[in-house]
Amino acid sequence: MDDNTWLLGNINQTGYFRVNYDLQNWKLLIQQLHSNPQIICVGNRAGLIDDAFNLARAGYIPQGIPLQLIGYLPEETSFLPWHAASRALYQLDKLLDRTDDYRLFSDYVLKQVASRYHQMGWPTNGPGTEGNILQASYQT
Repeated sequence: MDDNTWLLGNINQTGYFRVNYDLQNWKLLIQQLHSNPQIICVGNRAGLIDDAFNLARAGYIPQGIPLQLIGYLPEETSFLPWHAASRALYQLDKLLDRTDDYRLFSDYVLKQVASRYHQMGWPTNGPGTEGNILQASYQT
């Protein structure tokens, strides 16, 4: 492999282990997700997010890696990567909620979520919209 080719381990999350990469490979995976995330299948995108946050929490990689990794989420349309990110961000939220840096974290999360939130809208029960909450799929 050359220095510009990324490598992905634990394809489709079939093994019960975390995969860590050297910083160059993390950088290449982040670039791939930002340029064309669909090249990496949805299960692997979710696995990368989950691995990155858990490895960072354990001190194996810098905290910036998972935050850079999820920078592509405004373009993500699938449930699993959002679910993985949501679980990880919830843990960070609880760690940072009483710190001086919480505002930075909160602004970052809002930036990631805003475009998808506005695109999807919010279900209502007003006139002419009866049942639209029930018609939405769980993953939506």
